[in-house]
Amino acid sequence: MITELNKYTFAEFIALSAEERDLYKSFGLHLKAVDPTTKPTNEWEWSRVKQIQTIINQPSLSYNDLAEVVALTSEKPQDEVLQMLWYEVFPIYNFATKEIAVVNKQEQALAYEPDAKELSAGIDSYSQFGWFATLNRLSGGDPLKYDAIGKQPYSVIFATLLLQKTDREFEKALIRLNNPSHV
Repeated sequence: MITELNKYTFAEFIALSAEERDLYKSFGLHLKAVDPTTKPTNEWEWSRVKQIQTIINQPSLSYNDLAEVVALTSEKPQDEVLQMLWYEVFPIYNFATKEIAVVNKQEQALAYEPDAKELSAGIDSYSQFGWFATLNRLSGGDPLKYDAIGKQPYSVIFATLLLQKTDREFEKALIRLNNPSHV
């Protein structure tokens, strides 16, 4: 049992025995979230938000993943994060998870329910590409545009995607109205 919390670096924390590390982790996950940034999340670069989201939304996270989330969130090199004190790392991680939960909820507005024909045609095969498929579509298939798109504020890309979804839904509804036999 821990009677006193030590000032371990995050690298030292990772090296602790599983039992001791789990106790520190339990405490760390209850620390108040701390925003290490100067901008709201919706103004971060879109690719940064998507990288953090991809890691956090994994079914399980390693401590290296956690360090990577903190590095991306705080815009510090991962080796610098490993030298931070464990109780400085967890509040940033807690902030990132809170912000990504907001992003996940917001992105529900982008959800698309394919119809039977689209499912039959194999639309599900695109899911393996994750947010890369979105990046590719936004770039018009031009990989030379990937960096420029990735650097756009998250809010701009989200609004663009929401507009594109609205356009697709409108066009689909208009086709149905003009040709009732078309599904």
